[in-house]
Amino acid sequence: MQGVEWLQLQDCQYGYIALALAATCIILDKFMGLSSSWMRYMTTAMRLQKALADFQTDWVLMWAEVSNDTPTTAQQKKLLRRIKDFRLKIVTEIEQETQIWTHEFQSNLALLESVAKTQQDNRQPGILDLTVTNGKLTEQGLTVLIDGFTVAHTQGERLQIGHILPGQHDVMAHGIIDGQKLQVTGVVNMTAGATVELKLALPYGSDE
Repeated sequence: MQGVEWLQLQDCQYGYIALALAATCIILDKFMGLSSSWMRYMTTAMRLQKALADFQTDWVLMWAEVSNDTPTTAQQKKLLRRIKDFRLKIVTEIEQETQIWTHEFQSNLALLESVAKTQQDNRQPGILDLTVTNGKLTEQGLTVLIDGFTVAHTQGERLQIGHILPGQHDVMAHGIIDGQKLQVTGVVNMTAGATVELKLALPYGSDE
Protein backbone atom coordinates (compact mmCIF):
# COMPACT_ATOMS: atom_id res chain seq x y z
CA MET A 1 0.00 0.00 0.00
CA GLN A 2 2.80 2.40 0.81
CA GLY A 3 4.28 1.82 -2.64
CA VAL A 4 0.94 2.60 -4.27
CA GLU A 5 0.51 5.75 -2.21
CA TRP A 6 4.02 6.83 -3.10
CA LEU A 7 3.30 6.33 -6.82
CA GLN A 8 0.05 8.28 -6.51
CA LEU A 9 1.87 11.11 -4.76
CA GLN A 10 4.53 11.11 -7.46
CA ASP A 11 1.84 11.18 -10.17
CA CYS A 12 0.22 14.16 -8.46
CA GLN A 13 3.55 15.98 -8.36
CA TYR A 14 4.11 15.29 -12.04
CA GLY A 15 0.59 16.57 -12.70
CA TYR A 16 1.34 19.83 -10.91
CA ILE A 17 4.57 20.20 -12.87
CA ALA A 18 2.70 19.60 -16.14
CA LEU A 19 0.08 22.20 -15.21
CA ALA A 20 2.80 24.71 -14.32
CA LEU A 21 4.55 24.10 -17.65
CA ALA A 22 1.28 24.44 -19.55
CA ALA A 23 0.49 27.72 -17.78
CA THR A 24 3.99 28.99 -18.56
CA CYS A 25 3.59 28.09 -22.24
CA ILE A 26 0.24 29.89 -22.40
CA ILE A 27 1.72 33.00 -20.80
CA LEU A 28 4.70 32.97 -23.17
CA ASP A 29 2.42 32.42 -26.14
CA LYS A 30 0.20 35.31 -25.08
CA PHE A 31 3.20 37.56 -24.51
CA MET A 32 5.02 36.66 -27.72
CA GLY A 33 1.84 36.38 -29.81
CA LEU A 34 3.05 33.20 -31.51
CA SER A 35 -0.34 31.57 -32.07
CA SER A 36 -2.08 34.75 -33.17
CA SER A 37 0.78 35.60 -35.54
CA TRP A 38 0.70 32.13 -37.08
CA MET A 39 -3.09 32.17 -37.56
CA ARG A 40 -2.95 35.65 -39.04
CA TYR A 41 -0.14 34.58 -41.35
CA MET A 42 -2.13 31.60 -42.58
CA THR A 43 -5.28 33.70 -43.06
CA THR A 44 -3.38 36.32 -45.05
CA ALA A 45 -1.69 33.63 -47.15
CA MET A 46 -5.09 32.13 -47.98
CA ARG A 47 -6.46 35.53 -49.01
CA LEU A 48 -3.44 36.11 -51.26
CA GLN A 49 -3.83 32.68 -52.80
CA LYS A 50 -7.52 33.39 -53.45
CA ALA A 51 -6.69 36.74 -55.00
CA LEU A 52 -4.14 35.07 -57.28
CA ALA A 53 -6.59 32.32 -58.26
CA ASP A 54 -9.29 34.89 -59.06
CA PHE A 55 -6.84 36.90 -61.14
CA GLN A 56 -5.65 33.85 -63.07
CA THR A 57 -9.23 32.76 -63.79
CA ASP A 58 -10.34 36.23 -64.89
CA TRP A 59 -7.22 36.60 -67.05
CA VAL A 60 -7.93 33.36 -68.89
CA LEU A 61 -11.57 34.36 -69.44
CA MET A 62 -10.70 37.84 -70.66
CA TRP A 63 -7.92 36.60 -72.93
CA ALA A 64 -10.33 34.07 -74.42
CA GLU A 65 -12.29 37.02 -75.79
CA VAL A 66 -9.22 38.24 -77.70
CA SER A 67 -9.08 37.30 -81.38
CA ASN A 68 -5.80 36.27 -82.99
CA ASP A 69 -3.91 37.12 -79.77
CA THR A 70 -4.35 40.82 -80.60
CA PRO A 71 -6.55 42.61 -78.06
CA THR A 72 -8.47 45.67 -79.09
CA THR A 73 -8.01 48.98 -77.32
CA ALA A 74 -11.03 48.28 -75.12
CA GLN A 75 -9.75 44.79 -74.32
CA GLN A 76 -6.30 46.16 -73.46
CA LYS A 77 -7.87 48.63 -71.04
CA LYS A 78 -9.91 45.82 -69.49
CA LEU A 79 -6.83 43.65 -69.05
CA LEU A 80 -4.82 46.52 -67.58
CA ARG A 81 -7.65 47.38 -65.13
CA ARG A 82 -7.67 43.75 -63.99
CA ILE A 83 -3.90 43.87 -63.42
CA LYS A 84 -4.34 47.12 -61.50
CA ASP A 85 -7.10 45.63 -59.30
CA PHE A 86 -4.99 42.55 -58.59
CA ARG A 87 -1.97 44.65 -57.68
CA LEU A 88 -4.04 46.90 -55.37
CA LYS A 89 -5.51 43.80 -53.70
CA ILE A 90 -2.04 42.44 -52.93
CA VAL A 91 -0.73 45.81 -51.70
CA THR A 92 -3.81 46.26 -49.47
CA GLU A 93 -3.35 42.82 -47.88
CA ILE A 94 0.33 43.50 -47.20
CA GLU A 95 -0.44 46.95 -45.79
CA GLN A 96 -3.12 45.60 -43.45
CA GLU A 97 -0.87 42.80 -42.24
CA THR A 98 1.99 45.27 -41.64
CA GLN A 99 -0.27 47.59 -39.66
CA ILE A 100 -1.54 44.73 -37.47
CA TRP A 101 2.00 43.44 -36.93
CA THR A 102 3.22 46.93 -36.02
CA HIS A 103 0.37 47.37 -33.53
CA GLU A 104 1.07 44.00 -31.90
CA PHE A 105 4.79 44.71 -31.76
CA GLN A 106 4.21 48.07 -30.08
CA SER A 107 1.74 46.49 -27.63
CA ASN A 108 4.17 43.70 -26.74
CA LEU A 109 6.98 46.21 -26.37
CA ALA A 110 4.86 48.32 -24.01
CA LEU A 111 3.98 45.18 -22.04
CA LEU A 112 7.65 44.23 -21.82
CA GLU A 113 8.55 47.70 -20.56
CA SER A 114 5.75 47.52 -17.99
CA VAL A 115 6.90 44.10 -16.74
CA ALA A 116 10.51 45.28 -16.58
CA LYS A 117 9.50 48.41 -14.64
CA THR A 118 7.42 46.36 -12.21
CA GLN A 119 10.31 43.98 -11.61
CA GLN A 120 12.65 46.92 -11.15
CA ASP A 121 10.28 48.55 -8.67
CA ASN A 122 9.98 45.27 -6.77
CA ARG A 123 13.78 45.11 -6.48
CA GLN A 124 14.26 48.73 -5.44
CA PRO A 125 16.47 48.87 -2.32
CA GLY A 126 15.06 50.03 0.99
CA ILE A 127 16.43 51.71 4.10
CA LEU A 128 16.88 50.06 7.50
CA ASP A 129 16.21 52.37 10.43
CA LEU A 130 18.06 50.53 13.20
CA THR A 131 17.92 51.40 16.89
CA VAL A 132 20.03 49.62 19.51
CA THR A 133 18.61 51.14 22.67
CA ASN A 134 21.77 50.80 24.76
CA GLY A 135 24.22 51.20 21.90
CA LYS A 136 25.40 54.56 23.25
CA LEU A 137 26.89 52.71 26.24
CA THR A 138 29.45 50.91 24.08
CA GLU A 139 33.02 51.95 24.77
CA GLN A 140 34.35 51.78 21.22
CA GLY A 141 31.13 52.17 19.31
CA LEU A 142 28.61 49.81 17.81
CA THR A 143 29.33 47.60 14.80
CA VAL A 144 26.43 46.44 12.63
CA LEU A 145 26.43 43.43 10.30
CA ILE A 146 23.77 42.45 7.78
CA ASP A 147 23.79 38.87 6.51
CA GLY A 148 27.27 38.44 7.97
CA PHE A 149 28.81 41.52 6.32
CA THR A 150 29.89 44.59 8.28
CA VAL A 151 27.92 47.56 6.97
CA ALA A 152 28.23 50.30 9.59
CA HIS A 153 29.91 51.52 12.77
CA THR A 154 28.39 54.16 15.02
CA GLN A 155 28.97 55.77 18.40
CA GLY A 156 25.27 56.26 19.02
CA GLU A 157 22.23 54.04 19.31
CA ARG A 158 20.44 54.81 16.05
CA LEU A 159 21.50 54.77 12.42
CA GLN A 160 20.02 54.35 8.97
CA ILE A 161 21.47 51.87 6.48
CA GLY A 162 20.49 52.19 2.84
CA HIS A 163 20.72 50.08 -0.32
CA ILE A 164 19.23 46.94 1.23
CA LEU A 165 17.39 44.70 -1.21
CA PRO A 166 13.83 43.55 -0.46
CA GLY A 167 13.45 40.33 1.49
CA GLN A 168 14.47 38.88 4.83
CA HIS A 169 17.87 39.80 6.26
CA ASP A 170 19.77 38.84 9.41
CA VAL A 171 20.96 41.80 11.44
CA MET A 172 23.61 41.67 14.16
CA ALA A 173 25.04 44.44 16.31
CA HIS A 174 27.96 44.05 18.72
CA GLY A 175 30.00 46.25 21.00
CA ILE A 176 31.88 46.38 24.30
CA ILE A 177 30.30 47.62 27.54
CA ASP A 178 32.31 47.56 30.77
CA GLY A 179 34.82 45.28 29.12
CA GLN A 180 32.17 42.77 28.03
CA LYS A 181 31.82 41.83 24.39
CA LEU A 182 28.08 41.82 23.75
CA GLN A 183 26.01 41.15 20.66
CA VAL A 184 22.38 41.05 19.64
CA THR A 185 20.73 39.62 16.57
CA GLY A 186 17.45 40.21 14.80
CA VAL A 187 15.63 39.65 11.54
CA VAL A 188 14.17 42.33 9.31
CA ASN A 189 11.84 41.98 6.32
CA MET A 190 12.70 44.75 3.90
CA THR A 191 10.08 46.18 1.58
CA ALA A 192 11.00 47.59 -1.83
CA GLY A 193 11.70 51.32 -1.66
CA ALA A 194 10.55 51.60 1.96
CA THR A 195 12.13 52.52 5.29
CA VAL A 196 11.78 49.68 7.80
CA GLU A 197 12.37 50.10 11.54
CA LEU A 198 14.12 47.55 13.74
CA LYS A 199 14.79 47.93 17.48
CA LEU A 200 17.32 45.81 19.32
CA ALA A 201 19.12 45.94 22.67
CA LEU A 202 22.46 44.52 23.76
CA PRO A 203 22.10 41.97 26.61
CA TYR A 204 23.52 44.18 29.34
CA GLY A 205 22.25 45.02 32.82
CA SER A 206 18.49 45.64 32.98
CA ASP A 207 18.29 45.04 29.21
CA GLU A 208 19.10 41.32 29.54
